[in-house]
Amino acid sequence: MTDAAEAQLVLDVLSGTVCMTRGSFFEGPCNTVALSEILTSDFWDGEPRVLTGTANVGKSHLAQVFAQETGALALSADRLAADSVPRAAERPALVLEDAHRLAGDAIREQIAFHLFNQARDLGHPMLVTGRGAVRDWGLSLPDLSSRLTAAAQIRVTNPDMDTLRMVLIKLFSDRQLAVPPETVEYALQRMERSFAAASALVAALDQTNLLRNRRIDRSMIREILTQEQEGPDPRGGPELTSPFRPRIPRR
Repeated sequence: MTDAAEAQLVLDVLSGTVCMTRGSFFEGPCNTVALSEILTSDFWDGEPRVLTGTANVGKSHLAQVFAQETGALALSADRLAADSVPRAAERPALVLEDAHRLAGDAIREQIAFHLFNQARDLGHPMLVTGRGAVRDWGLSLPDLSSRLTAAAQIRVTNPDMDTLRMVLIKLFSDRQLAVPPETVEYALQRMERSFAAASALVAALDQTNLLRNRRIDRSMIREILTQEQEGPDPRGGPELTSPFRPRIPRR
């Protein structure tokens, strides 16, 4: 079997499912305000809200918590269709995820505009998620852009060390990977402090573990972080698509 085929096989058999319930949400300084706002009854006054943050910062998890609390219909911005508006009208609330992906598609922007107005007219709670500030999304429909910009904004920031530690543990658990606490700590002290870096690192470790049938240890973590700094490993292994900018301590 070729290296490419082996890599594809790994992608096809990644184990574990991501748990996105309220009980599995790790609360910390980076997200406690956002969690509080979507769980309070004042949030559900029929006025849409916009939840923003960088990639893999926990927006989808918060959106799932909101959907579970409200019975919301969850829609992805890149899959909006003509029937999205009547479907949303039948549910008590709405989640529109990854709204930054609306940019450049006039039809989907129009559908999102109708969803926004419908939710407000019906008094249905609506949570819109997106990456970065609304003004940077590049929306071409002025009415949609102005409404989303004027909506109450909720922001999730990158995690502190304690929250990131819990997230790493959760990511390993989601993939059914047994990693000792001291190994988690080793990774934590050397990686970029962001959810995106944590997600990419755990995915790479999982792939390497499956390809080489090796346990995850400090040497594997060091190898992957070094590979990201210096380029692909000539022996083969996963190429990471998310930057780590690891902090390797001076000796």
